Amino acid sequence: MVCGKCRNVFSLVRQPVCLKCGKQISLPEKEYCYDCLKKRFHYVRGFPVFNYDENVKRSISQFKYHNKKEYAVYYARSIYARFGDEIKRTRASYLVPVPIHKSRLKKRGYNQAKVLCDELSKLTGIPVLDGFLIRNKKTLPQKELNDLERLKNLSQAFETIKSNDIINKEGIETVMLVDDIYTTGSTIEACTLALMKAGVKQVFYTGIAIGKGYQ
Repeated sequence: MVCGKCRNVFSLVRQPVCLKCGKQISLPEKEYCYDCLKKRFHYVRGFPVFNYDENVKRSISQFKYHNKKEYAVYYARSIYARFGDEIKRTRASYLVPVPIHKSRLKKRGYNQAKVLCDELSKLTGIPVLDGFLIRNKKTLPQKELNDLERLKNLSQAFETIKSNDIINKEGIETVMLVDDIYTTGSTIEACTLALMKAGVKQVFYTGIAIGKGYQ
């Protein structure tokens, strides 16, 4: 999928990492990054594969805004190569793409998280649960906001389809959220709370890249 020269352009998240969000940290004696010590997140653990630097940023921008959906194959293979065993050990019943608002979906034509989910599903064998978690509120782009503004921006932005009783019917306890970028964790936390409200017991997440934040 990627030539030898470009394969080394992306910076892999390497040990030591935060035991919560999966962010690379600088001191091996630390178990959690500053962000995860400062905030309470309700998801169990995260599995991001790349550090969010300028190279990854350009690649994801092409994937997200310029119809480079084929990039999802490489991203999914990278996630699976690094975290395939860990993802399977979570015993997640479904991969759940972080949704985008219907107006953005109409404009863009696709949800990049769903495209990534589909490719990851082929590798893990875990089915995709799309349309259960929805974004009911059009929010400002997170990249334009600070930490506190992000939390406020996403307040009550996500919900589950009330007519869909799949959680109760199948007794689903664990799901894996899938998104492109993890920065402050506000999006994953908002989605986690919506899923837990619907009856999901445990939520993990995986994604392409994670920002440095406070280590």
